[in-house]
Amino acid sequence: MQIAHITEGLYRLSAHIEGILFEGMWPLPHGMTMNSYIVKGKEIAIIDGVCGWDGVPETLFRQFEELGLSVQDIRYVVLNHMEPDHTGWLTPLKKVARGFELVATPKALRLAKSFFGLDESFCALHPVKSGDRIDLGHGKILRFEEIPNVHWPETMATYEESSGTLFPCDAFGSFGSVPDYAPFDDRLSEKELARFEEEAIRYYANIVAAFSAAVKKAIEKLSPLDIRIVAPGHGIIWRKDPQRIIELYNRLAQWSTYPTEPEITLIWAGRERSMGSFIQSAIEAIQQEGCRVHVHKVPNTHISYILPSVLRSKGVMFGIPYSADPIPSPIVHVLDDLGRKRILERSFFWFLGAEGMDLHEQIQREASIEEEMNRIFEKYQMRWTNACPRRLGKAGEKPESQDYNQDLRDFVYRNARNIAKQLVLSKRDEVPLGAVPTLSR
Repeated sequence: MQIAHITEGLYRLSAHIEGILFEGMWPLPHGMTMNSYIVKGKEIAIIDGVCGWDGVPETLFRQFEELGLSVQDIRYVVLNHMEPDHTGWLTPLKKVARGFELVATPKALRLAKSFFGLDESFCALHPVKSGDRIDLGHGKILRFEEIPNVHWPETMATYEESSGTLFPCDAFGSFGSVPDYAPFDDRLSEKELARFEEEAIRYYANIVAAFSAAVKKAIEKLSPLDIRIVAPGHGIIWRKDPQRIIELYNRLAQWSTYPTEPEITLIWAGRERSMGSFIQSAIEAIQQEGCRVHVHKVPNTHISYILPSVLRSKGVMFGIPYSADPIPSPIVHVLDDLGRKRILERSFFWFLGAEGMDLHEQIQREASIEEEMNRIFEKYQMRWTNACPRRLGKAGEKPESQDYNQDLRDFVYRNARNIAKQLVLSKRDEVPLGAVPTLSR
């Protein structure tokens, strides 16, 4: 990794991770970058760090040397956020340096003591609150703003006043490794920027979405600052158009409860042979109305790709095959994760692939599905609305034809098209929040 000079006295140090599940959960097909920052005034401050995996802290220390600095030159170690991917390097740091000032919120300092044994016997503890400042000399002044629950309760952001640089750690971050030749938005093509925005949506949906209310408060709190550069803990540095990533995060936070895109995410399970024709009918109906559809088969598609699709979609459809359980466990897992991520107020519709069932059995199974879905919705207070509460099977009804599959295909087509039409019409009455990148699997 190369050191990146951001602006006068500010430098980015970094390390890549790839070929793993981030935090043991999320695929990184394009890798991920962990950023750390040096601010040079008369005194030296390092803002955030990297994980403690083999070789990663040593990479950071070598970059110090390339800047002509020694680890012992650090006066201030600023911890915006205590998650291990930003603080794991503190254990190796203890072996080579001491006597620095550890700058963080009081909650973070307590965590640093518990996790790493960093207390007054090893370094000076410097608690800060919103509005506090540290003057590094030579015109470099750090200001601190608490932004709790973005996405841990101890989190803060650091702002360097002379350059207008915001260091928000996980806020405004993204998945995706940053190329050494272009760590800034002003060195990337529009296509490359769109890829990082796409990775930011996936990052947000998986890691930050559950804290969207806190994100809104943080953006409002930081808005009075003259932000000319955004330097996050993950992803690229935004110095040409910092408002672009801030506005994207604002839209993502809004989407948690009010999705603005007339799109539908279709989630299904089962065999292609038994479910494929119904899924195809749904896709054709949705596209007929000019509505975009994201299709995910579970468990084949990892949940980390489903969450951003649902985050941006007003409508959600579920294709449910017959199984021993009312709802197959892969779909239950998706519903549960959507609830945990606080993705609220969607319109949904589901259908049961019930070939071979008699009408009485079908009605019982549909009732069980409704009960299980309502249990999950109520557990997380999701406030999802069933756009088609009437099921195909009802007591006393006769099939429209002797071909059950055709009846179900027609049922799915009619309702999918009706939902898509409603979403498209509702979009016309809204004030757009701006263009967003497209999601691709």
